[in-house]
Amino acid sequence: MGLGEYTYIFALSYRERLEQPGDELFFEGGLSPEVLAVLRAVLSAQLAASTGTPDTQRQLLEQEIRASRDDPRRLPWAKQLPPAIEESLIPFRDRLDRAYCNSTAGIDMDPDSRRAMIIALY
Repeated sequence: MGLGEYTYIFALSYRERLEQPGDELFFEGGLSPEVLAVLRAVLSAQLAASTGTPDTQRQLLEQEIRASRDDPRRLPWAKQLPPAIEESLIPFRDRLDRAYCNSTAGIDMDPDSRRAMIIALY
């Protein structure tokens, strides 16, 4: 898994927490434009790789890409996760909720910050 995919999964897993007002230690004014560009790139890559995917799923993906272009500060699937993703997170929801830390969420979301932390630790 690359950093972009990790950022995407993190955003989907914690989207409700990331959008809570007051939780802006690392997200003053929202997520950075760089992180949002990574999230949009992952959506575009999913669409490009979706040959053979049912039309309904492709349409949902196309709608999500349009929504992210219309509102560049929007997290992917802000209104509702696709059913398959929502279902895949259910067994892990308690563990995910316990593992979330607002103080380090920005480091998890921003690939540049994560690289800086790794370099600093070595």
